[in-house]
Order: sequence, then structure tokens, then C-alpha cells
Amino acid sequence: MLLQTRRSASKVDLSFTPHYSNFTTESSINQALRSGSVDLALAGDNAAIFGRLQNNDTVIVGAFQRPRNFSQLVLAPGVRVDRLADLRGKRIACNPGSIAHLFILRTLAGAGVKPSEVTLIKIPGSGNSYFDAVRRGDVDVSPTNEPFTTALAREGKVKLLPAALTGRFNSGQEFLLASRRSLRDPAKAAAIASYVAAYVQQLQWQNSHPEQWARAYLVGVAGLKTSEALPLAREGVPYVFPRMNEKLVGQQQKNIDLLYDAKAIPERLDGTELFDLRFAPVIEAAVLRAGGSFADDSA
Repeated sequence: MLLQTRRSASKVDLSFTPHYSNFTTESSINQALRSGSVDLALAGDNAAIFGRLQNNDTVIVGAFQRPRNFSQLVLAPGVRVDRLADLRGKRIACNPGSIAHLFILRTLAGAGVKPSEVTLIKIPGSGNSYFDAVRRGDVDVSPTNEPFTTALAREGKVKLLPAALTGRFNSGQEFLLASRRSLRDPAKAAAIASYVAAYVQQLQWQNSHPEQWARAYLVGVAGLKTSEALPLAREGVPYVFPRMNEKLVGQQQKNIDLLYDAKAIPERLDGTELFDLRFAPVIEAAVLRAGGSFADDSA
């Protein structure tokens, strides 16, 4: 619903009518790309890596960066963490390949805690499955992201670690992934390029219309109260746009190295294989046309 709502709320036109499918996990996104049931998908900074390991014929064709406040950690009742080093010895919900996977590994590395010093527990599903586990005490710590974080805070049954502790371990990056099979089709490749450019416009619309975005998605789809949605929408912008270049490839290579060193993946992939840099000028032209900011310029 996220992509569909961005398009309908922003009223950015396309020369074709896209058909949307909803997925709740990165693994289901990778399965859909691999099977050819979708041509393009929005995912976090881990999906392309795990997709490559699953022999996915997919590449990154667009990169976007939100403020680094998306993910936090939530504690089960009775669990105390005063500083990040206190994560040592804890049971942490973490599904390999999920959007939270790299966030957890970065947080542990920043705290000087080795992955072997915690117990990473795979929780089937996502979202509510994680939170049910932490409410019951099946795990001590769970990652959370918005809008789930706000809903959990409203309950008051669990404790959220302050975003100030973990914010720097958020990359804030999202990617549009396309299958190489689709890119080999000239008509589909042109449509994908058109969608990537339009998506930049949609995010730039969200940057300048957070109140409308709050009503359309955070209230209308996610079910938050207006009083919760408005500040959250303002905190969730601005989106900026990383240039599709060697620097971005290098950032993904660091993610690969972190996963490999943590024994989370069986081989050290080459980050250049995750990108189709032919889309760099598509992104650049779209950002300039929409009046957006490049990530390098806003740092």
C-alpha cells in the first residue's frame, strides 16, 4: 500500500497504469522478483544482498534516503538496557534478510558487542509477530520501525530505547529493485525508468506535504490517530537522494562485509553486482527537475 498511496496522494502522473502487490517481508519481495510476478519493488538496504545470494536476477535501479530515525529497539517487560553494551547476553528478534537485520548488526558493532555474544532469534512473519514475541517475553529485545513504533508506545506495555541511542545505526536507505529479465525487455525497461523518475517526484511531494501524507497513509492506511500521525510525518522528511555512483556501491559493500564478518551470509559478494548504474542519469535528472536534494549535498 505504501507505493500505491504515494502515487495516489501525490497525483504524479505516469504514462502507464502500474499494478501493485503488497508484501510484508523482504524474503517475499525477493521471491516475487525471482518468480517474475513483479518487475519492480521497494525494499530496504538488505534485500538486494540476500536476493543475490538466492540467485535473484535483480539489481538496484533507484536509491532514496529518509531521516535516520526509522528503526528503534523495544524491550520486553522487565528487561533493562541502560546503554547499548547491555545488549550483551540478550535474546534479540532478528530475521535474516529483513530490514532490521543490518540495523541490529550495526548497533551491536557500535556497542562493541559481538553477534556471538547475543542470541538472534528468528521470528516467523514480521511486524506484529515481532511485537507479540517481545510482549510475551519470548525475546528480550526486538527491532521496531514506524508506524509500529508509535502504536507500541501508545500501548505502554513495553519500553522503547531512545532513538538518540540507536539513530546513528540507521542507514535510512531504501532501494527500488528491478529484475534483469524485465530490464531486457525494452518496453518494460522504459516503464521502469519512468517509474523511478516519477517516484523521485512523489517523495519530493511528500517532503513538502507532510500533513497530506499523514492523512493519506499514516491515518488512512496505518491507522494512527491524527495527533500521532502529524508529528511522525514531519519527522519522516526530508527524503534526499543518494547519487548512483561508486560511493553508494561502497556503502553497500560495507553492508556486505558486516554481514559476512558476522557469519550472516556465506560469501563476500561484490557490491558492484547489486547495481544497474545506467539509472544514475535517470535519478539525477529527476532530482534536479523535482527540486530535490542529493544526499551528498545535504550531509
